[in-house]
Amino acid sequence: MYDLSMRRVSQHWSRPPDLGRTFFSFPPLRAYVRFRITGQSEEWEYAFLIRQLLVDRLPVPQALSIFCGHGENEIRLAKLGVFRRCLGPVQK
Repeated sequence: MYDLSMRRVSQHWSRPPDLGRTFFSFPPLRAYVRFRITGQSEEWEYAFLIRQLLVDRLPVPQALSIFCGHGENEIRLAKLGVFRRCLGPVQK
């Protein structure tokens, strides 16, 4: 059962997301949100928050991701070494 679950997860996350169809992919909105959080329209808001709140606590042992969509942010955060393990919802 575990192997089947892991295979499904791997298959799901191996597909590239269609980022052009998300609400936050609209460039003016993306720049506005980034500016409101970071003070700059080009800086990734997660990098700003990590630098401000977590810099001396990385990697965190476990993260919870809610409304992760295709997981593009979680994948990026994992590559940065922000967490050791990330839990998220399972899609059926």
